[in-house]
Parts: sequence; structure tokens; C-alpha cells
Amino acid sequence: MRRTRPDLAHLVGLGDAAAIRREIARAVPLYKGIETLTAKGDEFQWGGRTLYADGAFATADGRAHFAAVTLDRGPWTRRAHSSAPSPIADRRFWVSTRRGKQFDSMIQRAIDPLTGAARDHIFISRDDLARVGLHEGTRVRLRSECGTFHGYLRAAPIKPGNLEVHWPEGNSLLSSAAIDPDSLEPDYNALVELEPLV
Repeated sequence: MRRTRPDLAHLVGLGDAAAIRREIARAVPLYKGIETLTAKGDEFQWGGRTLYADGAFATADGRAHFAAVTLDRGPWTRRAHSSAPSPIADRRFWVSTRRGKQFDSMIQRAIDPLTGAARDHIFISRDDLARVGLHEGTRVRLRSECGTFHGYLRAAPIKPGNLEVHWPEGNSLLSSAAIDPDSLEPDYNALVELEPLV
């Protein structure tokens, strides 16, 4: 399947990164300010002014206010339900997508500058490596209800029963239907089965 059409590039009208940022600001009002980024180190506060600017919150009394929130609907509470499969059973794991310095970046490095890991590495605890009888560097497939991801195991200080993969590579495992109804934030996690590939 052909994924790009360089012959139609002139129809997009976005000749450089600055033009792309201007288009983002126009299309997504919450990102207003992104169009002002021009040099390394430039930044803006997503969603508005800094929450704790000058030692005061944007409330009537300048103090933070907290409220309890009941999480009682949809896939967001699946970990709390007793009917959810135990991640420790068999080769099932909770997988989350890792962002680090890659978050919201339009340029993805082949090697993560924080960990030295490649984009297709799957972070796993040493305890889990021993439990499933595999070793670092083993090529595996992760399978969720939504898709698959192929990569190589890499030992990391991560809680047993959990895996991490890079974003956006791990998006193939995530559900496009698991969206929080209030914030419209997707669920960046999934339950997966780990399958060694030989």
C-alpha cells in the first residue's frame, strides 16, 4: 500500500515546521502558543497560563482546591475489577506506551536519549524475564484485543506484570474506542499476551 504522495505535496501548503505549527494552532485552539515556537528552548504552557504562577493558583483565594472523583465507568476502571485477568498469569502483561523526551515530538529518534533503547524495544523486569523463561534480546510479539506489536525484550527497572513500549510505535496495541468521555483522552494502556518468536 502506498503511504505517501510526494506529487501532491503542493496541495498541503505546509512548506516548513513553522507553517505546520501555525496550522496546529489554527486547527486546535487548546494548542494556541505552539505557533510562537521558533528556536531551541522555546516553550509554551498547553491549555493556558501556568497553574502555580508566582506562588498562587488561579482561584478566588489563590489556593489549590481538591475534589474526590469516582472512577466508575468504562475501560478506565478495568484494573480494579476482580473479573479482570491477572497480569501475572501465563504471559499476560499490562503494557503502557512510553513517551519520555519523545512526547508530542514530530521527530522521533531511532534511539531514546534517556534509556539508550531502540524504538522496537519492550521494557520488562528481570523478574518477569526469569518467570517466563526468556532473556534480554528475545524477539517477541505482543498481542492485544486491538492488534500486535513486534519487538525485542529489554530488561528495565519496571514493576513485574507490566511492560512498556515506545509511542507511537505501540499504538497498534491500543483501543481507539477506549476514550475518557470527559477529557477525550485515550487509554494509552492495554492488556497483552507475550509470544516469543523463533
